[in-house]
Amino acid sequence: MTDQQPSEMNLPDALGMAILMHRNGELKDAETLYHRILDAAPDYADAVHFYGVMLHHRDRSDEAIAMIERSIALDPTPGRYNNLGNALVERGRLNEAIDAYRRSIDLDPTNAVHVGHSTGGGAVVGYVARRGSRRAAGAVPIDAIRS
Repeated sequence: MTDQQPSEMNLPDALGMAILMHRNGELKDAETLYHRILDAAPDYADAVHFYGVMLHHRDRSDEAIAMIERSIALDPTPGRYNNLGNALVERGRLNEAIDAYRRSIDLDPTNAVHVGHSTGGGAVVGYVARRGSRRAAGAVPIDAIRS
């Protein structure tokens, strides 16, 4: 067995490592790795998105919003709109957050439960359990913000 570590890794593996660091609370190291990934591939939508999410977790919501919006421009997904809504809520931009949550649901109306997970996910799950997912799709954004 050798003590050498690889000096390079592919972008998906590097992104996976950055996300793991991020989830483990190693935000400074995660940010450094996100920067390295984005230096190599500035239009890597997943990296742009998760970097934006990390910025939001570091209370840098204005920067986060810009990055998440950029990731949506590169590749719109329900999760990206959901995270945009979360960052917008943090900045008090509730009408824009509602629009982002609605776009998330429009892209995937069968999976509305994920909307607003960090801004009231418990209320979302409760609403779905009481009223069914079809009706929840229209109410989740508002319920997520008010919780």
